[in-house]
Amino acid sequence: MSDGEPTVGVVICCYTERRWDLLSACVREVSAQAETEGAAVAVVVDHNAALRDRCAAEFPSVTVVENRHERGLSGARNTGIESLDREVLLFVDDDAVPRAGWLAAMRSAFADPDLLAVGGEVVAVWPGSRDRPRWLPPEFDWAIGCDYAGMAPFGAQIRNPIGANMGLRRPVAVEAGAFRSVLGRRGGVPSGCEETDLAIRMRAVAPSGGIRRIPGAPVDHHVSADRCTGRYLIRRCFAEGGSKATLMRLEGAARAMSAEADHALVAIPRAVGRELSAFARGDRAALSRIWWTVAGLVAAVAGWSDGLLRRGTVSATTGAKGAPEDGAHVPVWCVDRTAEPMEATRRVPGDTLPGRVHVLVRANHRPIGQVDVALDPMGDVAGQLLSACEGLRDAAPAPAPSWPGGTTTASVVVCSLGRADTLPAAVRSVLFDQTRRAHEVIVVDNDPESGRVARALRGIADPRLRIVTEPRRGVSRARNAGIAAAIGQVVAFTDDDVEAEPDWLARVCEVFDADTDAEIGCVTGLVVPADLGLVTHRWFEESSGFERGYRPMVWEPGGGSGLLTRLSRYEPHVVAGRRGPAYPVAGSEFGSGNNMVLRREWLAAVGGFDTVLGTGSPARGGEDLDMFRRMILGGAAIVYQPAAIVRHHHRATMPALRRQMYDYGVGMCANVIRFAVSGGPALLATAAVLPGGLRLLLDPGSEKNRDKSADYPRELTYIELAGYLTGPVHLLRSRVREGGLRRRR
Repeated sequence: MSDGEPTVGVVICCYTERRWDLLSACVREVSAQAETEGAAVAVVVDHNAALRDRCAAEFPSVTVVENRHERGLSGARNTGIESLDREVLLFVDDDAVPRAGWLAAMRSAFADPDLLAVGGEVVAVWPGSRDRPRWLPPEFDWAIGCDYAGMAPFGAQIRNPIGANMGLRRPVAVEAGAFRSVLGRRGGVPSGCEETDLAIRMRAVAPSGGIRRIPGAPVDHHVSADRCTGRYLIRRCFAEGGSKATLMRLEGAARAMSAEADHALVAIPRAVGRELSAFARGDRAALSRIWWTVAGLVAAVAGWSDGLLRRGTVSATTGAKGAPEDGAHVPVWCVDRTAEPMEATRRVPGDTLPGRVHVLVRANHRPIGQVDVALDPMGDVAGQLLSACEGLRDAAPAPAPSWPGGTTTASVVVCSLGRADTLPAAVRSVLFDQTRRAHEVIVVDNDPESGRVARALRGIADPRLRIVTEPRRGVSRARNAGIAAAIGQVVAFTDDDVEAEPDWLARVCEVFDADTDAEIGCVTGLVVPADLGLVTHRWFEESSGFERGYRPMVWEPGGGSGLLTRLSRYEPHVVAGRRGPAYPVAGSEFGSGNNMVLRREWLAAVGGFDTVLGTGSPARGGEDLDMFRRMILGGAAIVYQPAAIVRHHHRATMPALRRQMYDYGVGMCANVIRFAVSGGPALLATAAVLPGGLRLLLDPGSEKNRDKSADYPRELTYIELAGYLTGPVHLLRSRVREGGLRRRR
């Protein structure tokens, strides 16, 4: 050791005697270099008394200690930190053997006082001195603990080193809190991210410090035969994804996922391009490497999603697991500025007034905009609301001719598991509150064994109310059961977490009344939040929401039949339906399944809801979008009537919102793939809209993303994208459950 260089200790952690030969080789090489360099060596045994005794007997020149903390690699490394009071600690795995000059090169790097940590080269040594498996993509060598294609070059700053060969400045690591036991490998469980987590916290302690990948300090990492299998790769990727979810909750998305995002968006696409070129040159194994690249990426995303969905949150941004977000009650009221003042306002239940409301402003029954209003409970509430609406005066449409009278009968179907506290209110809103009575209200109990639906509706009595049971889970099956039981000319669907405005059914049915030629197969309406008092409510509105605007729209198949012109007699502001970049493949322009009304004749023509899709199936959603698409492609017209309004109770907790966003991603992807594989024309149509659809999904400035606020959590964006990536797997599971290629019930 030369003057000015730091004191060094080396920590070797082990847990099993199955690696004894490699452990012995590692300890012998490290001990020889340590003797030359004047370094201390500690072997930390992770809760294995027999291995501890054997190490103590075989390695008398090194310190042998047992893990004093919770079982796992993080606890063992922390024991090493406590056992060696040296300025720099080097960590090497028990299946890695340093090459000559390793310790000297690592120590020399720390002559830079601003260096917090370093990572040395980790070279894979394949079992039996064989070449690397031809199926294994080099971008995934991180899964076996080795250097990988796409990582930073030597000399570059890195976020964190690979744990098999790293050095840390001990005082900074201790100040940062050392390794956290919630992360890291436990025996044979291939979790990780403990090095990433500590590196992030070390940088927070010493912001001016750096972490660098250095040359000249390689170790040979011996890869066991069981890790040279596709099964292990998928397990490792899934476990790493789960660890990344934990890390993101601890450190935030930006710091936790920066390197992974770069690798997924840059290195992986480059690898696929490289392998396609290799295949064109005759390398048949290239297709296998592409397959495992995609499979590994999907497994990592699935593990990450599973970690976020299962474990809730521990971050300050989102509060305690499962707890509603902080916020005052901010109900959404409908105010018609052309109505009598006291008829124009809707009060919250009870006698107390909220301090703030969000107002959906209507004029002559038509929505024209939304405003936030701070209320003075001592003042004239109706006057305050109407005054706040004055800014939208110019947006108000002129009075239009009345719709023609008609006798269209409507069956309202509400599907439920009985879990929503809002079910009774949802049923009352369509059964008792409508200005145009429903012919019948059918509640489909999709969990009849629980008895929850029957108990929730016990106090509601009306001869028009029927409960139909469908024990097979899934909203598509439940909706099909509702269709089979319904006798109305149109079947109106809403959900058990939705309440309809009193004129909802009237506004829908008058459109069907005017359609004497039965061209319209579906009418959708405006969905507004029931409350905007919680940050989760606002984030949902920013990310997805259900709103499709305030102007009526008509989508006509083919060249059109003049339906738009005929409807303009009653809706002067009606326009041709918007056709987005993924039209009509995604089906998302038309509306949403919690406010849709379908004509029975067209339902019979296109078939019921696809049981492979939908909430309650492995595909998690997309059945409503699939129905819209089949309607328009089957020759039916679709009308969006924003005057038909329902209120949706958004998710109140961050875990629930995360799950909802993931499900949306899965459902949309499953819906699109389900269509794409239905035939050659469908595949071509999907390929044609795919570039525009990807821009809509990924471009921060797209219509989908541009309204997200500065505090919108990145994790919600990531988890929705994770849903898209894992959608094919969920769809496959759903198809298998439904009997392969069979489409509907």
